[in-house]
Amino acid sequence: MQVGPIYFATPRTCHVFGMCAEGTGIQRFYMIDESEMPGKGGDCVTSLVHHYFSHFGA
Repeated sequence: MQVGPIYFATPRTCHVFGMCAEGTGIQRFYMIDESEMPGKGGDCVTSLVHHYFSHFGA
């Protein structure tokens, strides 16, 4: 009997970033996989805030 393919379950890390419009109470969340994180720094946060304001307004 031959052994089939073996799969390993590896844990993944994801980061969650959220924005809340206090006037309406609507919350938007961004989930970012660990492979897409650029590392430390404010560039990722700046990009997410820019995306939020350009798509959902102020």
